[in-house]
Amino acid sequence: MGGFKRTISVLPLLLVFQLILASVAECRMSIGAGQTMPSPVEFANGKNALGIPFRVIDNNMFLNVLVGDSAEAELAFDSGFPMNGVILYDSLLSYRLGLTFVGEVPLGGGGEDIAKAKIAVGGLVSLPGVTFSDQRVLVMTNSSDYGHWPGDGIIGGTVLNSCIAEIDYEKSVINLYEKNSFDTSNAGEVIDLSFSQGIPVVDAVVTQYDGAETPVGLLFDTGADVPFALYSNAGLEFEPPPDAFECYISEGIAGDVYGYWGRVKAIRLGSYVMEDPLVAYPTEGFEIVIATLGQNGFFGLVAQSRFTVTFDYPGSRMYVRPNSRFADPFEFNMAGLVLRTTRDGVKKVYDIIPRSPADAAKLKVGDLILAVDGKDVTSIGFREFEKLLTRENHQVGLTVERAGQRFDVSLKLRRII
Repeated sequence: MGGFKRTISVLPLLLVFQLILASVAECRMSIGAGQTMPSPVEFANGKNALGIPFRVIDNNMFLNVLVGDSAEAELAFDSGFPMNGVILYDSLLSYRLGLTFVGEVPLGGGGEDIAKAKIAVGGLVSLPGVTFSDQRVLVMTNSSDYGHWPGDGIIGGTVLNSCIAEIDYEKSVINLYEKNSFDTSNAGEVIDLSFSQGIPVVDAVVTQYDGAETPVGLLFDTGADVPFALYSNAGLEFEPPPDAFECYISEGIAGDVYGYWGRVKAIRLGSYVMEDPLVAYPTEGFEIVIATLGQNGFFGLVAQSRFTVTFDYPGSRMYVRPNSRFADPFEFNMAGLVLRTTRDGVKKVYDIIPRSPADAAKLKVGDLILAVDGKDVTSIGFREFEKLLTRENHQVGLTVERAGQRFDVSLKLRRII
């Protein structure tokens, strides 16, 4: 597994935050609605929409969404994007949709290359069995910058502000319920939610490597493709443990994020304790997130997927129920590769951990991983791919492409951390 975007991820965590920080304020001024207001919603059967499928790519959830009545898009489902509406990366979709834009907002970055999006209002967004009306549609003006990312954009608050949303990670489906029709009897343990800029926050307890127990507030973000992240803020100090290693963590719209990977002894949510989890410690490029959102870190999708999670934003709570993966160990890619899935489904090397098996095999940043043990990576699901590269002491064969030339390497996997 890996980290925010570069370390086996797709959608940059920092991108989502920059979008929120810049665009929500602009939308309030130009459109006049807050990001946590519920969307007008209509269920096909009156009360729920069940079994909406999603797939996971690089620890991000993707839903097939119909925007308007003509544009099908695969959008990342992200509780870190609280606005009602969607973000689309491809500006050409605006022509297909016949959108009328009411303005343009900056979304971060700097200099002449600052990212911008055009805003349209009054759109329709549909999932199987449910339609949301009066939606904002943000379309990136520099869509070529995102052509290498899987998925076509982001959705979040549209669903979460208006429905009870049950995420079943084992079945890879989302079940949506009208607010008063959800049966809580088997939903699981209740966890109170607070909100920071519309993003849910949970109380947790971190047992650090030195044994100290520290209560923290963590942003519970389905768009954070890490197990956990911790950073110092508001008088609480979090330092990487002595055996942590430094690496490139994320590529965001406003720049790169650097930091460390390490472990803590445990993190507890409610009565559930996750032992020896992997933790990212961002140290550079994260200042605006900390200053604006506060808290002391993230409870990301890798950890969330060990539960069935039900969001009840109207009730300021959620329910969690452990699934069969709850007790699985948290593993980092044992080849030492920092990978990202390209649009055509192959894995691109974005970084290599020093002194790792991949480093010893002289793999390079920019290499493409085409096959593992002779199996085409485009035919391997994300979770299966993770397992193939987290088998300690296993000799694994990789087919690699570099500058148009293909070659095979053999690596003996070992635990990096």
